[in-house]
Amino acid sequence: YLHDNNIAGDEAKLTEVIKRGSAYKEAGADGFFPIMLNREDAIQQIIARVSLPLNVPAIPGIPGLKRLREMGVARVSLGPSFLKIALGAMKQLAMQLKEYDGLSSITGNEINSEYLKNLVNKKY
Repeated sequence: YLHDNNIAGDEAKLTEVIKRGSAYKEAGADGFFPIMLNREDAIQQIIARVSLPLNVPAIPGIPGLKRLREMGVARVSLGPSFLKIALGAMKQLAMQLKEYDGLSSITGNEINSEYLKNLVNKKY
């Protein structure tokens, strides 16, 4: 874990991450994804020293998406983020409905039945 709550203890970990990333590159990897990485300085060092496209997880504390792009991060992994956001919206609406409120969120939702139908029937 290379995150901002233990910077002093992270230097040995960062050295190991760079060592492993370099070994992956030598073995023919075309990308690198160290988990639990949110420190900007560590991300910059990994990009500079491993020279592989870097994937970082969308976890608390990572730099903003524009900054990550400027730094050269190749991909941000969202993991279950979309599901968490959807469940949060469902929970919020359920709490409103419990209080006999929130109907306008249902009837005015831009994601209507026609949208879903087109989404499901879309040919890729």
